[in-house]
Amino acid sequence: MRRAPGVALTLLAFLMFALSACGTTTTSLPGGVYASAQYHFSVTYPTGWEANTSSQPNAPSPLIVIITRSGTHQPPGSQISSLTIDVLDMSNAGVAQTATALSKNKALSKITFGGQPAYSDKPTVETNAGVSLTHSDFYVVRGAYLYQVSTDALAGDGPALDTMAQSFTLS
Repeated sequence: MRRAPGVALTLLAFLMFALSACGTTTTSLPGGVYASAQYHFSVTYPTGWEANTSSQPNAPSPLIVIITRSGTHQPPGSQISSLTIDVLDMSNAGVAQTATALSKNKALSKITFGGQPAYSDKPTVETNAGVSLTHSDFYVVRGAYLYQVSTDALAGDGPALDTMAQSFTLS
């Protein structure tokens, strides 16, 4: 998978740290809106998907939201379609450095995302055991936070994930 190495590795390290130290809460809904007044964003997801959250208020990534198909049971290590929102705290020096590096990263494109100036990488396709997964990242720096919105789409789920990503709104 080809990505912006510095940004991807830094954000992956923060994500691994956050997920290793916390539990997960699942909000099962038939579809709806996940909104965070504290972190100033919302995202809409369709029927048949659910929002799972991981919260650590004092961590570099104080909130991670992962939206997946509800009722999807896969063996460990299986690929699933998901939309992930990582909220990264800019008061952390590493996060601030990563945010600053976005504008210098030639592998990223300037776009508008969530109604804000943002960056995106070129979608990549990874094939594992004959299953293709398309991955995309979007980065928005606003106020005290860096938002990384990622989509991982298995065949057939691309339109639903694109719609969810396009519904991401900062308030």
